[in-house]
Order: sequence, then C-alpha cells, then structure tokens
Amino acid sequence: QQARLVLSNQATVAGVLNDAAIVLRPEDIVFPALTALIPENQPIAIRLARPVQIEADGNTMAHRTQSKTITEALREAGIFLKLNDKVLVDGSVRLPTTSLGPVDGETIHLVVQRAVPIEVNDNGALTTVYTTAPTLGEALRQAGLIVYLGDYVTPDLGTPSAPGWQVYIRRSREASISVDGKTIRTRTLGNTVAD
Repeated sequence: QQARLVLSNQATVAGVLNDAAIVLRPEDIVFPALTALIPENQPIAIRLARPVQIEADGNTMAHRTQSKTITEALREAGIFLKLNDKVLVDGSVRLPTTSLGPVDGETIHLVVQRAVPIEVNDNGALTTVYTTAPTLGEALRQAGLIVYLGDYVTPDLGTPSAPGWQVYIRRSREASISVDGKTIRTRTLGNTVAD
C-alpha cells in the first residue's frame, strides 16, 4: 500500500483522482464512491484489481479481479473446475484454493489443464481414469496402476493422453526359474514351461 498526498480544488473523489492522474479500471474499488464529496478526515482508499491471464479450453483471456483465490478468479471469468483438473500458476501446480497473494502489479498466469477420461481394461477389470498426465504411461502411474516390464500394454505407454483412449493391459505372471543353483525371478505372458 502506498499513501500519497494530493492537493486539489476539486469537490468530488473523481475530481481529486483525475487531478492526481490516477487511472482506474472498472474492476478497481474506490471508497468513498467516485461521485462522493471529498471526505474531511478520511483518506480516499483504492483497491486495485489484480491482472490475471487465463488459459483454459483452448482460449487465452486477460482478466482483472478482486478475487482472493484461484477458484474465485476462474469462476468470475466463467471457468469452472471439474474433479481432477489441474491449475498451474506461473508454471507451478497449485491447489485451486490457493490465495492469489497481494496485488503487486504483476500479471499472474493461470493455466487450466482439463482432466481427460481414459478407459482402462486391466485383465478384464474395466475402469475409467481421469488424468492431466502427458502420456498414457504417466496416467496409469498417477492412477496407481503398476505396469510390469513383462505386461502387454496397448497402445504404447509413450502415447500422448487424449480423451477416448482405451488402454488394454494383459498382465504377466510371476515365474521362478532354478538353474545352476540360482533362482531367477521374472514375469511372463507365456502359458507353457517352454514359453
């Protein structure tokens, strides 16, 4: 906060701010109101709106807000978060309830990453995973599904995540092979000893 003394012969708050060359935006809050007469023993208080740049759903918009949290600022801009969506603030993942912090004039960059549904068939067990992960492998990891080297997975784990993907996992089984006095523990998709 800054205090500034302004000498003016204006009768209204708007007149004094005009003399002081203070430019306000519609989202800024002034007390007393702009049309009020100059108060005698009370300063004019201005609460500036925070500049925010929001990227969501393929659009980028500039916004100014008095909101205290990320969720409030997004809602004010008409953007509503769904379960498993992720928000990045200046490139770092933050909880939607995180405070936007004090107004310092710097624009805050908010990026909303929407969670996409991926259908997973894990040896016949069907589930839907909602993820913001960049690849199918990372999506499975985040969902707590461990994929072993011996498992068969299609499409490839490096495939970019996108809505509508169906992942099929055929699970390998544990196998132990005793040879030359040593035991080798492995996993296999084979059904026979030869496999």
